[in-house]
Amino acid sequence: MSTDTTGQRNVIAFNGSPRKRGNTETLLDAALEGVRSTGANAISFAVGNLQVIPCQNCGYCSRHGACRLADKDDMGQVYRSIDTATRFLTASPVYFATVSAQLKTLIDRCQVFWSRKFVLEEKPRVPDRKGILLAVGGFDHRGFWPCTQKVVRTWYVCCDVNYLGGLFYHKIDARGDIARHPTALEEAFEAGKRLVAGEGPDPSAAGAK
Repeated sequence: MSTDTTGQRNVIAFNGSPRKRGNTETLLDAALEGVRSTGANAISFAVGNLQVIPCQNCGYCSRHGACRLADKDDMGQVYRSIDTATRFLTASPVYFATVSAQLKTLIDRCQVFWSRKFVLEEKPRVPDRKGILLAVGGFDHRGFWPCTQKVVRTWYVCCDVNYLGGLFYHKIDARGDIARHPTALEEAFEAGKRLVAGEGPDPSAAGAK
C-alpha cells in the first residue's frame, strides 16, 4: 500500500456505491483530491467491483485471528490494506437507513478484527488510526443518518479506528445531484485534507452532523 510523501499516513478509501460515476463516487473523489493535495496517496476500493462472500459465522476468526475465506475472494487484499492503514475514508449511499448492501457485506467480513480485539485480545497493530464517513441519500429529511453512522462507527471501533465525524447530504438522488449542491464537493475536498491531519470535517460545513 502506498504512503504519503512524509511516510506518516496510509489512507484507505471505500466507495460503497454500486453505481459507477454516481453521487457517492463523485463526493468521494473530491475528498480523495483533498487527501492528495496534502502530498498523501491513497488506495481506494470500489466495493461493488469486489467479489466478497458474506460472512458465514463459522467462528474460524475467533480461534485464529484470520478469515478462512480470505483466499477465496477479494477480501485478502482488503484485510492487508486495513492492517496497514492509518486513515479511513468511507463513502456510501443510504439504502433503507443504512449503508449499501455491498459495503455492509464487506463490513460483516471484518468480524476478524472484532475477534482479534475482543476475543483474542490483541493489541492494535497500527496506532493513531482515524476515519470519517461521507453519505448521500435521496430522502428529504435527516432521520436516516444515525443508523448509517452507527454502522460505520461500530466497524471503526472493531478496526481500532477513531471515528471523527462525517458529511451527510440529503435530497441527493438523481445522477449528478451532488455536483449541483452549492458546497458539497468543496466540503468533501476540505474533509480529505483535514483527515490526513487527523481532524474531522469542518463542523460548520453544510453536510456536517
